[in-house]
Amino acid sequence: MELSHASRPQVATPTRSPSRSPEVSETRRGGAELRPCVLIPTFDNEGTIAKVLAGALATGLPVFVVDDGATDGTARVLRETEGIRLLVHESNRGKGAALLTGFRAAAEAGFTHAVTLDSDGQHDPGEVPRFVEAARADPEQLVLGDRDLVGGGAGRGSIWGRRNSNFWTWVETGLRLADTQTGYRVYPLAAVLARHYRTTGFDFEIEVLVKAAWAGVRIRSIPIPVRYFRGEERVSHMRPVVDFLRIARLNTRLVTARICLPPQFLELVTRRAFQELPRSERLRESFQELFVREPGSSARIGLSAGVGFFMGLSPLWGYQILLTLLACHKLRLSKTVALLSAHISLPPLIPFILYASLVIGRTLLGQEPGQAPTSLEVDARDLPAWILGSFALGTVVAVVGGFAIYLLVASARRLRAGVRPRP
Repeated sequence: MELSHASRPQVATPTRSPSRSPEVSETRRGGAELRPCVLIPTFDNEGTIAKVLAGALATGLPVFVVDDGATDGTARVLRETEGIRLLVHESNRGKGAALLTGFRAAAEAGFTHAVTLDSDGQHDPGEVPRFVEAARADPEQLVLGDRDLVGGGAGRGSIWGRRNSNFWTWVETGLRLADTQTGYRVYPLAAVLARHYRTTGFDFEIEVLVKAAWAGVRIRSIPIPVRYFRGEERVSHMRPVVDFLRIARLNTRLVTARICLPPQFLELVTRRAFQELPRSERLRESFQELFVREPGSSARIGLSAGVGFFMGLSPLWGYQILLTLLACHKLRLSKTVALLSAHISLPPLIPFILYASLVIGRTLLGQEPGQAPTSLEVDARDLPAWILGSFALGTVVAVVGGFAIYLLVASARRLRAGVRPRP
C-alpha cells in the first residue's frame, strides 16, 4: 500500500510485541502521560538495517519503521523482522516524507514522542534511553543529538557542512545549536505535527527545526557518539549537488522570512491549521496579525506604512527594499508593514507613477507638464524633473497613505476591543 501525506498511515500489526519497558508509558509534567516510541526511516540499507532494528527493539520501546520505497533487500529484512510496526512507501519520497508518515502514525497510535535515528548504522540505538530521559525532564522540548564528528571519523566535508548548517540556523532562529544536521533526535509529536512543511527530503530536518524554534519550542542538545564508515561500508543517499541546492533554497526562503516578517506572523503562517484555511480567511487573518495585532501603537503602524510608500515611489530602484529595512531598523518600525507598502510600485502602475512623477517634477521646475502618458516623450533632460517629482510624489503619498493606514488600524483595534468609534 502506498502512503501519501494526505492519506491516513496504515500501521502493520507486529507479529511479536517487544517487551514493555518502564519508559513506554510514564507520567509527565501536569499529570499527562509520556509515551515515547522509536522511529526509523530507511531506504536501501540492507547491510545495516537488521543490526539497527535489533538495537532499537532492545530498548523495549515500540519501533516504527518507514520503508521509503527501498529497492534492495531492505524490504525483505523488514518483513522478516518481528516486533516492528512497518509502514511502506511504494516509491521513494525522501527522508522528510518518511519522517512525517512515521510521526502521523505514531501520534494516531497514541504516542507523544518519537526518537528518530538513521538506519545506516552511524547512530548507536543504545543512546535511546538518554533521549527519553531528556524528554521526561522537559516534555515540550525538542532534543538534538550532538554528534562527536571528529571522534567518529567524519571527513572534512561533513564537519564543514555542519558548521554551515549551524550558521544559517542561527541566522534564521537566533539560536546557537551544536548540531543542526543530526538525525538522532526526540520530537514532541503534537508540536511538530502542528506545523506546515514544504520540504520532503534531507532539507526537512532543517525546516522542522527552524519552524519549531519560531513556534517557541525549546531546543536542547545532548552529546552522543557517532560512527562514520569508510569505503564500501559507507552508504549515503544524499546527492551532493541536488540536496545542497535544495537546502540552499530552503535557507534563502527562511532567512528572507526571518528578516522581513515579525515573529508572531512567522508563528502564524507556519501553523498547519492556518495553511488549511480558505484563501480569503488566510488573507483576513494575515491582515489582523500584521496590522491589528502588530506590537506598538497605531501611529507606529501608520508611520511604517508611510516609510514603505515613500521608498516604493522614490527613484531608488534596486535599493528600495534594502533602504526600507535599514530605515525601519533605525526608527524601530515594522519592517513587514513597510515592505508591504513599498510594493505600491506594482508593474501595472509603474507607467502612471512615472508619468505623475515627471509631471510633478516639471511643474515644480516651472516647465510645461507635457502630454498624456500614452504619447509622452521623455529624454535625458527630463531626469532632474523625474527625480524631483518622484521624491515629491513619494512624500505626498507617504503622508496621506500613512495617515489613512493609521486611521484604519486605530478603528480596527477599537472594534476588536469592543469600543465603538466616536460619532
